[in-house]
Amino acid sequence: MKELYLINVNNRYGFIDNDGKFVIEPVYTSANEFSEGLAHVITLDNTKGYINTNNEMVIKLDASFYDDFHEGLASVTLDKNSGYINSEGKFVIEPIYSYASQFKNGTASVKLGVKAAIINKQGEYIIEPKYDNISNFSEGYAVATLNNTAGFINKDGEEVIDFKFQSAYSFSEGLSCARVYGKWGFINKTGEFVIDPKYYYAESFKNGYAKVTINPDGGIGFIDRLGNEIIKDDFYYAEDFSEGLSAAGYYNVGFGYINPQGEFVINPIFNVAHSFHNGVALVVYRGVWGYIKKDGSWLYKPENLE
Repeated sequence: MKELYLINVNNRYGFIDNDGKFVIEPVYTSANEFSEGLAHVITLDNTKGYINTNNEMVIKLDASFYDDFHEGLASVTLDKNSGYINSEGKFVIEPIYSYASQFKNGTASVKLGVKAAIINKQGEYIIEPKYDNISNFSEGYAVATLNNTAGFINKDGEEVIDFKFQSAYSFSEGLSCARVYGKWGFINKTGEFVIDPKYYYAESFKNGYAKVTINPDGGIGFIDRLGNEIIKDDFYYAEDFSEGLSAAGYYNVGFGYINPQGEFVINPIFNVAHSFHNGVALVVYRGVWGYIKKDGSWLYKPENLE
């Protein structure tokens, strides 16, 4: 399937292809990216639903929230309650939840009232609704919180890492980012800190690097899996590394792309810069959407820019 990219032109949304050519003209007042061949859109006459890559409205549905399709299902919210529709627009899991995540590896995290659970694609509970919050499973474990403490459970519902953290992220690349006494560090699957909790802020490892902030008045930097500082924490903004580059920049200067040495390989000239996927990245330049390639050249350059 040919990749399509969401684009905004004069507050109307359409889609371009890998050559930067319009496949779907910018005629929608709102739109999401395509996922599994479907994209949520809202038309000028306020018709809501999902289109296919041929720009055919294949699902018409008036809802307050539309998620992307994952593993054949999309979370949709009706009257504050969320459920799941299939690619035909039919509810296969009724909208009874106050929250419903995307499916991953056959399961999703949901909330029934104020209690969180994990369900399968038949709507059956894998983990009963007894936690205050719960993530979906990642690398076999789910983060759960109960009475303001976080721990980890497995798919059998067994508590495999004690509930002793102030908060924690899902496991990623074998480590979880967890907080104790107001500081973030990284634990392994036995619950032991392998990178000491010394960071004011931190996020999960992605592609071998994790974003960290050491002090409250500091910026964002990156560490490796051994806890070594790879890139100094002086960026105002930085996204996870993707395809070898991180979208990063400074306040009142601009945003560009750095390599793992912290060097700008695409200059910080953009108002907004997003991660690369399939060699293409969405940027905002002089207030207008565009797409660039990894060499910094334009895939789609707005016509009104020189």
